[in-house]
Parts: sequence; C-alpha cells; structure tokens
Amino acid sequence: MWPSLLHHVSAPIDDDGIYSLYASPTALATERAALLEGARQAVNANIAAGLGSPEPLQCERSPARELVITLEAAIEHQMVPPLVALRKPCLLYSALAQLPRRAAELRRATSASASAPSPSSDPWFHLRGAAEAFTLARILGEKHLSSSRGIPADVAELYVGRLWLCLALARKSAAAWVALLPDAVPAAFSEHSLLAVVDERDLLVALLQPLCHVPFALPASAAAARGEAHEAEERYY
Repeated sequence: MWPSLLHHVSAPIDDDGIYSLYASPTALATERAALLEGARQAVNANIAAGLGSPEPLQCERSPARELVITLEAAIEHQMVPPLVALRKPCLLYSALAQLPRRAAELRRATSASASAPSPSSDPWFHLRGAAEAFTLARILGEKHLSSSRGIPADVAELYVGRLWLCLALARKSAAAWVALLPDAVPAAFSEHSLLAVVDERDLLVALLQPLCHVPFALPASAAAARGEAHEAEERYY
C-alpha cells in the first residue's frame, strides 16, 4: 500500500494549462494569488486544529496533509526543470537535492570568515538544517518504500519531498526553510515563480510563521522507519 502522503498529487506543469512556464504575467500573478490563498486557508485550518492541542497533528492526516500538499504546490510554482533529466523530474526533490552541496559551500565560506556569527543569525544554520533534513527524508523514504513494490522513482522522489516538508513542520522550521530556497538554489526558480517574487514570498513566509506554535508529527510509517535510521537522526543533532 502506498503511503497516504502519496494519495494526492499537486497539479503538473502543462504547456497548455495554467501552470505553463509560458503563461502570461497576468495569468502567473493569478496563479500566485490562488496559491497564497490556498496556503492561508491551509495554515488557518492547522492552527485551528492544532493550537493548544495535547497531541501533535499527524502529517499524513487532514488537515496537516493538505497543508503539506499546498506548500509543495506553492514551492514548485514556476520551478525550472533540470537541464539534463532522463525522465520527468520531481521538481521539489531536484531542488532539495542541491542543498547538501550548497550547505557545504556556505560552511566553508563561513569558516573562512574572520568573524564568527551566532548560530541564530548564521545563514548556514538554517541551510544546514534544511540540507540534513533532506538527507534524513531520503533515508526514511527509502526504508519505508523498500517494502512496497512497483513504486516508480519519480513517485519515490515525490514522497521524499513531502517528508521533507513534514520534517520542516515538525521541527518548527517551515518558514525559515521555505524562505531560504530561492537564495540556496536560485536557478531552480523562474522570475515569475511564487518564491522568486519577493513580496509574495515574504507573505507566504509570514503565513507560515505561526505554525511554529502548532505541534506536528511525521507520518506513522516514516516514524517507524526512523527507528531504523537512528544514525541519520543523530547526525541531524
């Protein structure tokens, strides 16, 4: 059985549809407005359900699942596919896969700096967390899906991307990690993408900030796989 996080997929890029990379600026602005409104509704639903709750919201269940899928659609808006791909790529996964290298580069640059910034103000601090969460999501995804047959590689990548979003919510880092993506992997976003339009990206990040007060939990299947990936979890901390 496929994980419940895979029961819904976000709208694909279609050359003739609303998500076309060649849509008019007006159409793209309409897309961004719709995605922001969807994010607002999803965030509000999770705040209403989870704020003050003694139990964390399960990411594979409503309303957290809808939030994960809504964030995926917002991040992937007008993302640019890799130049070289043997198959249709998972856009979020392709961008996240670049984070470990970018974190290593920034770490070297920061280490060479004469002044040592505090962790909270260090740009590498959040990038490191996002990169290590991607590594953990990939390990958890592989361990969980290894027991399922017939799952294509692109669907497995989709699952890893959504697990990364679950980790972002569970670690109260969704706002910070979404905000850093356009600077960490700028080539992944076209000029009209939601995360590339500064005012609208800032609005999305502001919408996500109250979620740090809402507890979230990984999907049960991934949480079970986490026990088998304890070494990777230790590397995060």
